[in-house]
Amino acid sequence: MRRSALIVFLPLVMVTACGRSPFTVGGDDGVGGDDAADGAALDTDFDPPGDDRGDGEGPFDEDEPLQPDESGCGNGQIVPGDICFHDQIEFPSRIDPCAIDIGDLDGDGHLDVAVPNSDFDHEESPDNFASVLYGNGFGGLSEPLGRLAGGDFAVGIAVGDMDGDGRDDLVVTNNEAAEVNVLLATDVRDFASPLTTAAGLGTVKPALGDLDGDGVLDAIVTSTDAPQARILRGRGDGTFDTPFQIGAELNAPWDVKIFDLDADGDLDFGVTDSGASVVALWRNDGPAGVVRLPDVGVGLAPVSITPADVDGNGTMDMIVASELSTHVRLGDGEGGFDNHEDVYGGLWPRDAAVADLDNDGIVDLAIIAQGSNDLTIAIGDGTGKFEPAAQYALGARPSGIVAGDFNEDGVPDLAVSNQDGDTVGLVLSNP
Repeated sequence: MRRSALIVFLPLVMVTACGRSPFTVGGDDGVGGDDAADGAALDTDFDPPGDDRGDGEGPFDEDEPLQPDESGCGNGQIVPGDICFHDQIEFPSRIDPCAIDIGDLDGDGHLDVAVPNSDFDHEESPDNFASVLYGNGFGGLSEPLGRLAGGDFAVGIAVGDMDGDGRDDLVVTNNEAAEVNVLLATDVRDFASPLTTAAGLGTVKPALGDLDGDGVLDAIVTSTDAPQARILRGRGDGTFDTPFQIGAELNAPWDVKIFDLDADGDLDFGVTDSGASVVALWRNDGPAGVVRLPDVGVGLAPVSITPADVDGNGTMDMIVASELSTHVRLGDGEGGFDNHEDVYGGLWPRDAAVADLDNDGIVDLAIIAQGSNDLTIAIGDGTGKFEPAAQYALGARPSGIVAGDFNEDGVPDLAVSNQDGDTVGLVLSNP
């Protein structure tokens, strides 16, 4: 039974950020079981199951999801315009994966998945973990290898090379301990003990990028107890300078993304402010520091930002998931964003990924929704407009989504953290 959760309270809605349920992975090490982490080889004979969805007619009926034409799927031919995906396959992730990121964490050329395990009641372990599920290049993932990830409680995660050695490391935010922990990769499927930096009360989400142009990754983190965002300058060894607050307090910050919003070559950033129903933006002026830009209005209680050029004009746009809808905001290349359109993506959208999912050279959206526990694929027309075209059932309370080629067939797949299901789901392409 879930007994507690990290919750953001708003005047009219309640956004549940992280919850828990007991979850046990079999094995003898108390962490990941008898899996690849214990020396066993990954299953390279993994064969994704076929697609056995029904033929429901209701486009957004919970029991009859919107169906794409799959007559050209499953023959190995990549045809522009075809939407070809298997149903979700779930892999145990340890308890409460409330965020997700991907990278090649063991240097074998295959994508892996990293999640924080937000075990607020310590139902699974007295310690705090982040877990890695190693990919085999065939669309399979190993059992989760848990790594100690600092104090209470691991809620956010990002993958990046924090010490410049060419290997992906883990950056974990710990909410109650008010810290950021860096786990440096030391060997194949091994990480050093966490390097800890105090980061302020209620630390939640991290984002990585080289903000000062010195070739070293920096971090921006959001926090809820003292509602604000903070910059942590990277030192190139896995540690950070003392964090400094960016401007005035926000209302209820949650997600943060680093991207070049004004096309000047410097990395800027945006933060969802759920309490104000806006995305707060900052422009990076290099030596002059960061400058707050006008907020961008979105729907009630925004919880995620996905930056991407969705209209093909060379400037960054934003996809913002909020309590009621998913919003497309087109960038003008100078730091401004217009209210372009909303896209239906299930009940209570939580996050979105951008990728060319039908192989026509135009980016599309994959939207996860916590209220309906599903994934909606919305096809882009190249102007910033999207049409929902397919739905797939997910695990309980999906919390994050990323796109990547896990079965290495040249078509993007989708990886989802299922927060209440204690799983990572893969929705694999099936051309």
